[in-house]
Amino acid sequence: MSNTERRKIELRDFFLALSTDEREVFASKCGTTTGHIKHIYSGNRTCSERIAIEMDKYSSGAVSCDKLCPDMDFNYLRKQERLDNF
Repeated sequence: MSNTERRKIELRDFFLALSTDEREVFASKCGTTTGHIKHIYSGNRTCSERIAIEMDKYSSGAVSCDKLCPDMDFNYLRKQERLDNF
């Protein structure tokens, strides 16, 4: 298992480890609310691709966009970006 895979954690665990103020900041940076995040990790609502990417970005990769939106092929997008950079 790579270091990246090892450091991936569930959204719920990541979010609840934050202070109340940090949760508000994280939600705001991700373009959503703390209530919406709670619904996502509880399974009551799905996570949009946009919010999943923002959560991945603002958690420094600890929360995986791939786990939040398993039907989205983020690997395809990553490959395209690498091809575009050649």
